[in-house]
Amino acid sequence: MEKDVVNYLKTIHQLTEGRSVPMVVDLRNVVGSFSVEAVKLISNNEAFQQNTTRQAFVINTLQSKLLVLAFKRIYEPHKPFRIFEDVNKAMEYCAEDNDIGK
Repeated sequence: MEKDVVNYLKTIHQLTEGRSVPMVVDLRNVVGSFSVEAVKLISNNEAFQQNTTRQAFVINTLQSKLLVLAFKRIYEPHKPFRIFEDVNKAMEYCAEDNDIGK
């Protein structure tokens, strides 16, 4: 799991090229949970924290919703986020972030 998180963080860094951007996280059909170590890798990663302005989580189960709420409450209480069941609504929410910067 931790190796996957490290690869995930490297990919985000490459895609953002150091820019601050909104992020859509698709958790539909995710099975299982994240280890404490994996969550700490994400929450303590300076580049990830600096390069994401807001987050939209797309879910389709109560388990995913509870996972997001717990993560945000404990590890990222100040970063703006919303939870959606529709990926298009999540994309619209992130696009609002780009409109604010104009």
